[in-house]
Amino acid sequence: MVQKILILESKDYNPEAISIYQRTGDTILGTTSLKEITSKELVTTLVCRLKYYLDQTFLSQFPNLKYIVSPTTGLNHIDLSYCQEKKIEIVSLKGETDYLASISSTSELAFALVLALVRKIIPGSNSVILEGNWERNLFRGRELSALTLGLLGFGRLGLQMLNFARAFNMPVIACDPFKNDEYFQLYNVESYSQAELFAKADIISVHVDYRKENENFITKKDFGILKKGSYFINTSRGELVNETDLIWALENGYLEGAGVDVLADEHKTELIHKKKLVQYARSHTNLIITPHIGGCTIDGMQNTELFIAQKYLRFLKQNLQ
Repeated sequence: MVQKILILESKDYNPEAISIYQRTGDTILGTTSLKEITSKELVTTLVCRLKYYLDQTFLSQFPNLKYIVSPTTGLNHIDLSYCQEKKIEIVSLKGETDYLASISSTSELAFALVLALVRKIIPGSNSVILEGNWERNLFRGRELSALTLGLLGFGRLGLQMLNFARAFNMPVIACDPFKNDEYFQLYNVESYSQAELFAKADIISVHVDYRKENENFITKKDFGILKKGSYFINTSRGELVNETDLIWALENGYLEGAGVDVLADEHKTELIHKKKLVQYARSHTNLIITPHIGGCTIDGMQNTELFIAQKYLRFLKQNLQ
């Protein structure tokens, strides 16, 4: 069967990856709008990034769709139930642990958010640039070596964060019920329950995968046992955190600051400006929000786009034999 492949966001896509798709089948390079794409009914493979939310309404435009190729580990931008019903196969980075160990884009952003919050980099810079002030005592921060980093999730990204933290001489503790004692001992990190982690750490960094049962995984119950003046980082998925409770923790001093790269329902981009977290950040300096840029580096995207194209090619050969 000849594949008709639509790369939804082809701008700046890895040219070597595009070449693989072009050798595999008739390939359409999408740009800014789906309206320009004709013959949607012939498309068998969609190659996506994160611009589009691939729900039932979106996917129903492609009645002959067999494959979705996504160079991501998280898949909450895809309606997996609909794909299962329609027998659409998902080719993603999920489970590619060995390969992903070489991709550090997301953990680098997470640690950058730690530094930005603890050293008050953004409000300090804005004070000079926007207000013309030069008052260093307003922006006294902390040394990282005096703060304990708590990793909620101690897999690939947690290990990368551990390495960064140790370069700054930070104590590190972690919570991950899916890792055994030998794993923690291997990395010389103490294992705690989620409640203990929130009670003992000065900085919580979330590295938990999103599943339906993980919605509101972190709530006021967790924030309420933090030491006053703690910090919170989420570069995983917005749905993991109750955003109303996060604001409560910021307003009541449990959190000195928070940095999030993800929001719940972030695919509804037309509503982002109305979200409570965004509205809070407009009038407060202790919340940093970035638009899901964790994996958005030239290097990381080029590498993963090529890897996933090669994986798709192998997957296709196996399934068409």
